[in-house]
Amino acid sequence: QCLSIAREEMRLSTDLLIGLSDVLLELHENDDYKIFAEAALERTPEDHVRRFSLAYKYSEDNEDDAALFHYRILSERNPEGGSWNNFGVELAKLKMPALAVAAYREADKLGETLAMSNLAHKYIREGFLEEATEITNRALLIENYNKAVGDAISSIKETLDKEIVEKNKFIEVHNKRRQFFIDYSAKYLEENIKTLPED
Repeated sequence: QCLSIAREEMRLSTDLLIGLSDVLLELHENDDYKIFAEAALERTPEDHVRRFSLAYKYSEDNEDDAALFHYRILSERNPEGGSWNNFGVELAKLKMPALAVAAYREADKLGETLAMSNLAHKYIREGFLEEATEITNRALLIENYNKAVGDAISSIKETLDKEIVEKNKFIEVHNKRRQFFIDYSAKYLEENIKTLPED
């Protein structure tokens, strides 16, 4: 009977922690919410919805190490595209680009179009526009794709257009300089040929 009473007290205290964390989240008492949500998750570690909510709150508050901690657990225990994508975002924020790309790729495999957009933007920043286009084309085939995919598509076009304009500016600048050199050398030769003694 003692064991039964202990179990009931533990269940009640777990319910109290969960209830407190829910109320504190609604009241936007973020620091207290985090305390009670962490305690609730210690007792209910498979509460993936609560863990995602807590990780998201940490991320909003720029506590990226804490967000990373929980998104890692989610990506291992409840591998969904959103968790993998957010794990990648936190890795990127914490300056781990290779691991971030690996996480985005895991999310991509699960059909997470926001992760596909994130990967496309990484490719765009480094000039891999064909690879970015391939990813966004795949994302467009997925029903209800994230609107960030459209942003990535626009960015591909804008990046290419901007670089073409920049390239042309550099070429034009040197072309003017080059023409000056040609004109200068022609004038120099013309003036100096006149002064050469005749045979």
